[in-house]
Amino acid sequence: MSKNLTKSAIGAGLAICAAIGVTGNASAKFTEPSFTGDNFQIWGVPNTTEQVEEQVFINGTMFVGPNEDLLGNIGNQNNPTYPENAYWVTTDADGIWAANGYATIKSGDTRLGDNTVPGVINDLTFGVKNSYFEDVEFSVEAKDKDVNVQYTLTLNYDNNTTENIVLDTKNSGLEDMLVLATNGRLFKSINLYTAAGLATVEGVTQVDGITQYKQWNVSGPTPVPLPAAAWLFGPQ
Repeated sequence: MSKNLTKSAIGAGLAICAAIGVTGNASAKFTEPSFTGDNFQIWGVPNTTEQVEEQVFINGTMFVGPNEDLLGNIGNQNNPTYPENAYWVTTDADGIWAANGYATIKSGDTRLGDNTVPGVINDLTFGVKNSYFEDVEFSVEAKDKDVNVQYTLTLNYDNNTTENIVLDTKNSGLEDMLVLATNGRLFKSINLYTAAGLATVEGVTQVDGITQYKQWNVSGPTPVPLPAAAWLFGPQ
């Protein structure tokens, strides 16, 4: 079952997040979510949810092609507790690219040279291998800060239902948000999608979209329960 939030929810945007992006007021606290769905909330960061997130790291500079997993560690690099079990995957023909350290995911064509003209990511899925998770925090950056880019966030739950919401970058540059599962649900994965589009900035028409998703954090990784028979015969 899939649930779509309608344009009435879109209209508000992440206006509060945008305000923080503009003013740089790092001391501000969000006392209520910017969006609430059937089984999720979206908060600006910092917030008052008191969630305990762990940073996600990339072990070395990496490039993967379409439909290949780019792997990361939760907590710290080379963490034996979570051995490269966070993953990102795309269907984009250019693949995705990441530098060593605190996870920043970019379009695969960015690695080819001129970082002043970065590529855009159309499709990106994040998850934790063999686990559900409680919340995820990340930042979104548009190619041009003068263009308002819409993107769809799809939340895939542990009970095989989904919810979708359309967000936008609100001209605020780097948008930081926390997406929290509620009502006893957990996330199986999340997907971020934006269609390739053209934007005209100062008379120049260019491809615009999301250039990077960065500063990834996650909390509450919970192993996916094995079917009853698997406990007798072991994981397949």
